[in-house]
Amino acid sequence: MYSDEAPVGLCIAFQQGRLILMKNDKDEDPIAVDTSMILSKVKWNPAGTMIAVAGCSLEYEEKRAVVKFFDSKGNHLKNLRIPNAETVNDITW
Repeated sequence: MYSDEAPVGLCIAFQQGRLILMKNDKDEDPIAVDTSMILSKVKWNPAGTMIAVAGCSLEYEEKRAVVKFFDSKGNHLKNLRIPNAETVNDITW
């Protein structure tokens, strides 16, 4: 059953760094997030309250490996920079 209070549970991720967060496939008010990254992996945490996106940051002059964390509303929570790497290929919880 659909309600406005349903939690976000669907994430559509594009390699170019855009996330679309939706309550379900019929959500008429999705949340768009620009991560400023080239994405390689996206994973929800087990509780479904946070999403981690991994890849290469576009915020610097040179490629830098980073994992960014967002809440289920698309708010940026934290960056985790990975030293001595250009990208992150995989993540898990």
